[in-house]
Amino acid sequence: MIKVIYPNGQVFTICRTGLELFISHEWTALTKYLVCRQGFFHKMLLPCPPNQVIDHKNRDYYDLRLSNLRACSPKENMRNRGKFKNSKNTYKGVRRSEDRLRPKPWQARVYVDGRRYTKRFATEQEARKWYDEKVKELHGEFAVPNKED
Repeated sequence: MIKVIYPNGQVFTICRTGLELFISHEWTALTKYLVCRQGFFHKMLLPCPPNQVIDHKNRDYYDLRLSNLRACSPKENMRNRGKFKNSKNTYKGVRRSEDRLRPKPWQARVYVDGRRYTKRFATEQEARKWYDEKVKELHGEFAVPNKED
């Protein structure tokens, strides 16, 4: 594992397999990617069919180790996302109903292939637990459960 630091402060992690590719081209660090005239580093390191994309397993765009990359469909890639940074909710997939007088005001939701799985709970923690179990069941290796408290 080799760390490459660019003048703008970005630190990319590259595996030994990618070192030869890195040395053989002149790279520029864009916002999240290393790019040269021939294309993106991660796409050159792990070629995939045109109907697939490269997914970073740990969701770190700067981690370009071959063990962290996998070819997948765009749908699978979208499943491997964490909570949005500007979200007002504590947990991904869990929200409080506007009708706070309901006996079960907390709602958990998981979407898969256009189908919505929804369930209501009395507490936020119960909703988070259900969401985490359901997302693991439905998204498989691309599941991103919430972090434990």
